Amino acid sequence: MATIKDVAKEAGVAVGTVSKAINNIAVKPETKARVEEAIKKLNYEPNIYARGFKTNRTNTVAVILPTIWNPFFSELAYNIEKCLRKAGMKMIICNSEENKESEIKYISMAKQNKMDGIIAITYSNIDEYVSNNIPFISIDRYFSNDITYVSSDNFEG
Repeated sequence: MATIKDVAKEAGVAVGTVSKAINNIAVKPETKARVEEAIKKLNYEPNIYARGFKTNRTNTVAVILPTIWNPFFSELAYNIEKCLRKAGMKMIICNSEENKESEIKYISMAKQNKMDGIIAITYSNIDEYVSNNIPFISIDRYFSNDITYVSSDNFEG
């Protein structure tokens, strides 16, 4: 797989110039054309993880669900993904099977991969793993440490 360095070499420019051209920062039109030609020739695709380290954003959200088999959860996942897509974001779905260890691993994965947030339905005691270090939205569960949550009155409803 081609790297940004390969594109720079092929186009005869610096890596920074390729980065500017890719990110629509002003470069000479002929330079931009050479970069675009090199990208096409090499089938270059930007590394979203590398970009995420620089920008501190990956435009990705982890959605942790107890199970995808339940029609409510699958419809919820569908609609979350639809809204995220409209906002230019992607979703990674995590099926925890109502397992505390799986939920903890998914939270850790989201933090390690610099995801922009987590949306979760969890009934496990994971309070110590949920923090403000990564935006977290809890559905139908209150956490004690200022975590945003969405819930309904199941008795009134």
